[in-house]
Amino acid sequence: MNTGAAVGQVDLGDHICWTYDDETVGLDAVGWFVASGLLQDQKVVCFLGVLDPAAVLAAVRERGAAPEEALADGHLRIGPAAESYRPDGRFDPDRMISALADESARAQREGYTGLRLVGDMSWATRDDVVELCRYEASVNRLFPDGRVAALCLYDRRLFPADDLREMTSTHPSTVGPRTGRTWVPLLRAYRTGQPPGLRLVGQVDISNRAAFAAMLTDATDRLSSGRAVVLDLSEGQLRRRGRRHRPGRRRPGGPPARGATGGVPPTAAPTARPGRRGGAGVTGTLPAQDEFVHEGLFYLDTDALVAGLVPFVAGGVAAGEPVLVAMPRAHLDLVRDAVDDPDAVCWADMADAGRNPGRIIPWVLQAFVDRHPGRRVRIVGEPIWVGRSDVEYPACAQHEAMINAAFTGRPATILCPYDAAGLDDTALTDAYATHPVLVDATGRRSSPAYAPSDVVAHYNTPLPAPPEPVDVRAYHVDTLPELRRFVAGRATVAGLDADRVADLQIAVTELAANSIAHAGGSGVLRMWTTSEHLVCEIHDGGWLTDPLAGRLTPASDGVGGRGLVIVHALCDLVRVHTTPAGTTVRLHMRCRP
Repeated sequence: MNTGAAVGQVDLGDHICWTYDDETVGLDAVGWFVASGLLQDQKVVCFLGVLDPAAVLAAVRERGAAPEEALADGHLRIGPAAESYRPDGRFDPDRMISALADESARAQREGYTGLRLVGDMSWATRDDVVELCRYEASVNRLFPDGRVAALCLYDRRLFPADDLREMTSTHPSTVGPRTGRTWVPLLRAYRTGQPPGLRLVGQVDISNRAAFAAMLTDATDRLSSGRAVVLDLSEGQLRRRGRRHRPGRRRPGGPPARGATGGVPPTAAPTARPGRRGGAGVTGTLPAQDEFVHEGLFYLDTDALVAGLVPFVAGGVAAGEPVLVAMPRAHLDLVRDAVDDPDAVCWADMADAGRNPGRIIPWVLQAFVDRHPGRRVRIVGEPIWVGRSDVEYPACAQHEAMINAAFTGRPATILCPYDAAGLDDTALTDAYATHPVLVDATGRRSSPAYAPSDVVAHYNTPLPAPPEPVDVRAYHVDTLPELRRFVAGRATVAGLDADRVADLQIAVTELAANSIAHAGGSGVLRMWTTSEHLVCEIHDGGWLTDPLAGRLTPASDGVGGRGLVIVHALCDLVRVHTTPAGTTVRLHMRCRP
């Protein structure tokens, strides 16, 4: 297991049981967990037992954070676990949960983006096990609001197997010595308001049954008498036996990842249902295992769209390739209805997953490829459709161009449908330039206009002037807390809910911190509203020389390089203009229905 990669999957809202039988593994996990929290401007509180505080500080420092400075200003707090959990020699679960809830509220008032907790349970004796199980189950009530993350450390050498099994079942997700290299949290839960209840992402099974039961009980207790809890299982599963499904990665600091989920493709291929007509289906010879294929499919009506895509999807399933279809809902439903076994395919609403085009490569396409290591995958992706706004389109065209560099050498085939009857000439011309292979009713051919780098450069232009009024704030390292408070106030006035306000605070903090660290130590923030969005713009003297910056998730063995990827995950649209003279990043957050 790559500890840094596993901890990198943990985010606000996660309650993780981390079991180990080697203290160096526990130290490694805590080092990554604390460093990641500090770098994301989350308050971090550690209750340590067998791990030496000095060793923890050294591990955090080695992973890119500054723990001594964080201790000095209250960003990080370390205390002994035994005295924290048993201040008077007695463990009271309700008292501890209340204290943690107060700590979370305090972190929010202090302007932090969230709270991270490390709890080393080596203090517990056999007599504490029953109350400790009750505590671990009940504390799950703190997490569905997405403001707290916790890493609970259990040394397997200190707990009998039966006790440890009960303890892990009170956590939505568990990591252990046998955890695989591609671990992600098994279950996440998010509290919903309308209708009141829980949205589940991932899987409930025997391994986390007590955690789920506790969250369901808490959701019920929050309702007035006679009202029912609504469970949203659109991204979740309830299973009677052990793990089979693994959910996709969630965006830091906010709601879960919006890529597709689904079952393992069976060996039998789905086929088109009778009565379909239209253009030629996309078939052809199989590419080499490590060859990347990127094709544009041009269709004139929905019948031609279905006729073109169903053979492509069926061929992938027949070849044993994982298949993802990511399209706007109306087209998604058409294709799904045209295959005999839709459960063989992963489906994603591109209007949601790809609302921000900069999110598509890291959080939809790359995430799907990474979930199937060593296997060739097949993807349908429709990022440009009739109705995309003029302000979104440049980012869409750049996305299509960047796919080619992002996936070179990756074993994947990506087919992008284009409405040749409904899209304007600009979109179709750009599609010829961003796809090396073109497909339509007449067949397949190489594009004579293929020039993706030209498209990226063409849309790297100064962003349109904003409408008045515009709020302007200069910032530097000493004014970051004030900047976060200003952004939160402006976003609240614009009508963003609390979660979206927190998302925007995180995004602005990431960009401002980058300005301070890499672009001369300062920058300028501007904010305004349009008919649909709150817009927040960061300008500094830096230069993004890599067009793919923010479009690929960073290597799993480091905590750096995630800033712009996080920004893309949190915002509804991100536009960038960069030159040697400076960089402007414009964030759009939808504030109107």
